[in-house]
Amino acid sequence: NFFLNLSGLKNFVTHTIPFTGSFIMANIILNTGIILIPIFHGTIYSGIYQNAFLFLTAVSFIPSNMVKVLLPFLNKYSFDSDKAKFHFSFEFYAKLLAIISFYLLILFYLYSEPIITIIFGDKYKDSIPVLQLFSLSYPFTFMVSQTIIVALNKQKMNTLTDFIAVIVNLIT
Repeated sequence: NFFLNLSGLKNFVTHTIPFTGSFIMANIILNTGIILIPIFHGTIYSGIYQNAFLFLTAVSFIPSNMVKVLLPFLNKYSFDSDKAKFHFSFEFYAKLLAIISFYLLILFYLYSEPIITIIFGDKYKDSIPVLQLFSLSYPFTFMVSQTIIVALNKQKMNTLTDFIAVIVNLIT
């Protein structure tokens, strides 16, 4: 009867719009460079960028899978009913992701040359500083704050933040 219940369908669509908007805007932010670099600088620079970008996206499975563990736990203990458990889980996952991102930062920053040359060859040595630069973004990629915003039922605020980030990204 889900398909016959129009008010339930309307309610579902209304609640998923912020998530859909955030997903679309995150993809715009993430993929803008892949689209614009070949247009403005050609395919060689695009290859240099994409080789390093590959590692940025490859390790993003870590925080996304951690969210799959964290979000159900946070929904089990709401902020209003049990602030201590909610706060504990936030701190635990934030520290865990910070430690993981720090080690990945060090790994990719210090070993970017062998990583690039072994996988892509000497032809793409220009990707090494790009990978080092991307490695500096890992601590910001591995943040738990967006999950907390969703757990607090503040998806609209998250979508607005993502929209502002898209505008800033496109301007810069």
